[in-house]
Amino acid sequence: MHSQLVYALVSIGFLLIVLILADRRSRQTRTVASSLHALDSVISGLLKRLTSETAADLGKTIESCLSEIVDILEAKRVCWYVHNEETSTLRRIYSARRPGIQPSPELIDTSDIPYTAERLMNRENFVLRSINDLPDEARTDRSFYEKQSIRGLMLIASNCGSRRVGILEISFEPTEVEIPEELVSRLSTLNNVIVTTVERKIAYNLLGESEKRFRGLVQNAPIGIVLENMDGGITFVNPTLCSMLDYSEEELLGMRCADFSDPTTNSKDEILFAKVRKGEIDRYTVEKKFIRKDGSRIWGRVDVALLRGGEDASPLVIGMLEDITKRKDAEYEIQRARVELEQLAGSLIQAQENERHRISRELHDDIGQRLSLLAVEIDLLSGTLATMNEYEQQRHMNQIKSETDSLITDVHLLSHRLHSSKLQHLGLRSAVEELVKQIIQQHRISIEVESIGRDKVLPSEVALCLFRVAQEALNNVIRHSKATSATIKLEVLDGLACLRVQDSGIGFEVSGMPDGIGLVNMRERLRLVGGLFKVESTPGSGTSISATVPFTAVQTEDLP
Repeated sequence: MHSQLVYALVSIGFLLIVLILADRRSRQTRTVASSLHALDSVISGLLKRLTSETAADLGKTIESCLSEIVDILEAKRVCWYVHNEETSTLRRIYSARRPGIQPSPELIDTSDIPYTAERLMNRENFVLRSINDLPDEARTDRSFYEKQSIRGLMLIASNCGSRRVGILEISFEPTEVEIPEELVSRLSTLNNVIVTTVERKIAYNLLGESEKRFRGLVQNAPIGIVLENMDGGITFVNPTLCSMLDYSEEELLGMRCADFSDPTTNSKDEILFAKVRKGEIDRYTVEKKFIRKDGSRIWGRVDVALLRGGEDASPLVIGMLEDITKRKDAEYEIQRARVELEQLAGSLIQAQENERHRISRELHDDIGQRLSLLAVEIDLLSGTLATMNEYEQQRHMNQIKSETDSLITDVHLLSHRLHSSKLQHLGLRSAVEELVKQIIQQHRISIEVESIGRDKVLPSEVALCLFRVAQEALNNVIRHSKATSATIKLEVLDGLACLRVQDSGIGFEVSGMPDGIGLVNMRERLRLVGGLFKVESTPGSGTSISATVPFTAVQTEDLP
């Protein structure tokens, strides 16, 4: 009887245990089912919010979702880490935790959890009901988790994303209950959603940064940039274009490109733009004039390109304008100088031939004839010398001597016009004074010479250049000015030589009047020695010619 009672009690106890375990299993099953249902709702709600929210609000949405996970799983904390292929650390991006629970580390070096990290990098999930379940080779990992007060842990690795692994960390109290695979699967789905969301946010930020950099480049570009539609209407301009044309942005946005294009140079641009509209070409480059707001013109180099839109977007045309006015001015000056040099070369050749003809005529018609007459007189004198008395002989000899002296003087003057020996031996001041003396003797004009500084320090090429300028300027005074007086001022000071020839003549209008061969000759001489040439004249007020040449002083004896 006693044994039967014991057996009955044992049976009842066993039955109670079975019923308790069944109830516990039932409650656990209901809890797991409830958790799975709640997780499904969280994931579904997250997806709905992500489709309607901007990228800037994604972080708050994800952290709100993690807070819900803490409550559903009764976890201590839930964090989301990311690992990039280029780094050896896990970086915390989002987290949620219960009050009083210490936060997770912002950075975790993979060397602190080598056993765990190896599996996570292979995108394997890592589930520990208790850290005591770690094998012996994971001693480093166990030490790290103990320092972080982690006793139970799930690490869910994402299986999407190209260069980064998202890791969802759930920290909880140890449990003896087996963690269902369905729960791990739901958490893996949630993790993948977060990874996709983060990559979207990164792409959004990169796009925003790219757009900012592009706008910065356009706004600060040193060239003018304009966007126009296919009808030529302006839709965008940058500040540089506004500055080039002196219009405000609002003014240009209400205009068409044709409104500030110079029609005299616009024909080629119109033809090419028409080809762009027809789709015959995608880009072209032209050089044309543009009209600024004040009516002045600038030259521009325009690169035009077609920007094709998407399926629903209309194409646009981008124009990039570079101000080439200075280059065009330089090209014009070079062309003008080339023409002047060609004209000068022809003029100099003609002047050289004229000078040769003049010298030849002087030698033949004047000096040659006079020498012939002198030879005849000497021949006659030699034939009649015996019949003349002493007085007649002396008179004839004096006459021949006078004619000889005159010839010598004229030959000397001719030689001096070709080359001044005083310039070579006595310096520029003496040569100019000798030139002035000869002109005063031959023409009714008063000329004063003023000299400052030591002219002997001038290099020979500079002295010769200034002498020829003085010679040419005085020739112009005699031939054209109708002046009764003139002044010459020579200054040689501090490495700068200045020559100024001023007359009291009739003057002339400098602007609009082409330079004669004399002025061109003087200007060209000065250019060859690096000097500057200036002409100032007013009708009725005389003319002033200035020549300025920088030089390096030559060594001379210390003369007073």
